[in-house]
Amino acid sequence: SRPSILTFYYKYAPTEGDKFFVDAWVKAADGTVLATAQETAGPASDRWTQYSIPFEYKVFDKKAASIYVRFSSCYGNGHVKIGQSFALGAESVKAHAGSFLKLDDIELIYE
Repeated sequence: SRPSILTFYYKYAPTEGDKFFVDAWVKAADGTVLATAQETAGPASDRWTQYSIPFEYKVFDKKAASIYVRFSSCYGNGHVKIGQSFALGAESVKAHAGSFLKLDDIELIYE
């Protein structure tokens, strides 16, 4: 019940310094976070690019019950909802229109 890798294909053309973030976490039935995966991917606008990120498990005595994955494109170092801005650590994060992100073949790998 524990995936080891999240893999997907993407095309990404950022504007105004945007970055592409991927967050994923595995939770137990009681809500405990068992593992996380977080990466920042670079531009890939002319062809589909495969990307894989490993899950890092911190809790080993519970079974996985759900998996959450969030893909976001924003300026700064973090994650926001479209139209919102907020401070995250020392860096301000702001979402705006203009970047182009396409995702395909999202897959969990179990090893």
